[in-house]
Amino acid sequence: MRRRLFFGFLSILLAVVTLLLLLLNFVGLLNFFDGDMQEPLEQRLTYMSDQVSRNMEQLAANAIDFSEEMSAELSRTELPFDRLRNDPDALYALQESAYGTVYSQMRLAPCSGAFYILNATVNTQTERRFYDGIYLKYPNVGSDADVFGSVCMYRGNAKVARKNNVRLYSTWQYETESGTFPEVEAGLFLTDANPAKDYYLTVPYKLPDAWERSRFLCAPILDASGRVVGVCGFEISDLFFQLSYQTSDSEQKTMLAALLTESAGGYEAQLSGCRSAYVPRLETPLSVQSDGDLFEISGEGMAFLGKTETVAVGNSSHIVAAMLPEGDYLAQVHSRQTSVVILLSLLFVLAVVASFYLSKYSVRPFREAKERLKSEPPGAVTTRIPEIDDLFVFLAQKDRQREEELSTYHRQNADLHSEVEQLREAHEKAKTRLAHMVDETKQQLDPDNYALFARSLRTLTLREREVFDLYIEGKNSKEIMALLGIGANGLKFHNRNIYSKLGISSKKELLRYAAVLVSEKETALSSDRQAESPYP
Repeated sequence: MRRRLFFGFLSILLAVVTLLLLLLNFVGLLNFFDGDMQEPLEQRLTYMSDQVSRNMEQLAANAIDFSEEMSAELSRTELPFDRLRNDPDALYALQESAYGTVYSQMRLAPCSGAFYILNATVNTQTERRFYDGIYLKYPNVGSDADVFGSVCMYRGNAKVARKNNVRLYSTWQYETESGTFPEVEAGLFLTDANPAKDYYLTVPYKLPDAWERSRFLCAPILDASGRVVGVCGFEISDLFFQLSYQTSDSEQKTMLAALLTESAGGYEAQLSGCRSAYVPRLETPLSVQSDGDLFEISGEGMAFLGKTETVAVGNSSHIVAAMLPEGDYLAQVHSRQTSVVILLSLLFVLAVVASFYLSKYSVRPFREAKERLKSEPPGAVTTRIPEIDDLFVFLAQKDRQREEELSTYHRQNADLHSEVEQLREAHEKAKTRLAHMVDETKQQLDPDNYALFARSLRTLTLREREVFDLYIEGKNSKEIMALLGIGANGLKFHNRNIYSKLGISSKKELLRYAAVLVSEKETALSSDRQAESPYP
């Protein structure tokens, strides 16, 4: 029986719990798979953040070394920096000697290009402002042959390129026009800069007259006096970033890694994804908003959900993100939730069926026993449930015991009733004898003296009445003195007054008159009660 009830209640509890889980899941308060979906994002974010930090530290070390070598190149010109402005030959000579530095730094650093620009130009009289320098690039980062062999010049003197057997980039220009890379240009005007501390990573820029975008890690170039005269650093193109931070095919194919940098219009980002998956091109800045445990990263026609972490690169701050397209994330969550809903629904149905069967199986013996009890005594009814059979046996024993107790009680009651009747008869006889005695005593008394006695009771004082009542109750003189707290003389004084007012001469006479008076009062009270009774 206990096992049946246990499993019955357990199945009911299971049905209630599964129904509650289903309701919470439907209203969106319970999501079993957000944690499962976020775990790979957190793992990818941790890996990406560590990888970006390591690569940027290495690139920063290369940039600091690059800055020191360029400062040494400037010192070897033996010309004050201001003398370089408007001197094409001096600037050409500097580019020729510095080319090896730029080339070797590009080969050593994890980058897609290297550059330096100076706050100088071959002609300061032009309407637009330009900056002189060398900018070398790998033309096709995706090709191993190009990465380790081919180099082209994006900005610089064409004679330097020909002398070093370097091709010119398809959109080559002699110098860098002002406003092309605002953050890079801002480094030209730093004061009291230290290359070891004042390096920074820019936002991605679209290269002039080209389809690709690049960001730059920059360090200031100082002249012999410690003044900032230029900026050097390395290019990280979108394609190079994508190849450097690719996610593995074992991860979710639509997962993307991103490096975001805040700009005036939002966040400029570089993306990397799985080798076999498509990585979208960004045409507009993205927005980053918190959405509970996740961040919503969205732009024109794109929306992602992911995890973010802030990283610092020198004096600049950036955001590393691991994210999934919002549609893919929600579709996977919905698919898993659908599976859970189906499973919970099946479990709920099974629990309800089990509850119905177990309740019916448990209640049926009670129903059968109830029907049999209507025609048979409890002791004769048997079920297949030991607990109920034991209960019926116990109830039958209790019934027998109760019958025996009632029989004994009735016998004892009969004896007690007989005794009460005998006492009532004795009481009536005593009352009758007492009434005869009172009548005899009343006949012996002088009616006038008795009438005087009855009327004079109202003349007694409160203390005299107390003494009188105590005599009537059967108290002796010592008991009255003790109860009233008076002495023998005081009692004698009260006795004389009582005798005088009532017209008697002794205590014996007082008691005789009092007995007749009490008897008459009791007779009158009994008559009044019989008159008021509704029964004849």
